[in-house]
Amino acid sequence: MRISAIIAAHDPLEPWLTESHWDSEYWLREAATIASRLMPQMSVKAVREVVVEVLTGALPLDTSNLYVSERLDAIAGEAWKALHPPAL
Repeated sequence: MRISAIIAAHDPLEPWLTESHWDSEYWLREAATIASRLMPQMSVKAVREVVVEVLTGALPLDTSNLYVSERLDAIAGEAWKALHPPAL
């Protein structure tokens, strides 16, 4: 699942807490929830709100931490891009 791979690539968990970035299947449940709530007309900000809501519901993420916030931004940006594949 693409969203799971995106989350794993930009893992919002502190690196010393997990090795989930090695396994895109680690985030399958959260990715499925996020994917079910995304729509092409959403802005990056709206996608980020969904990402934050789902991931903070699953884990206690400190969204005020710059490392975590930047990772959430990256996840939202990549997920938004996945909703808008380039035209050929």
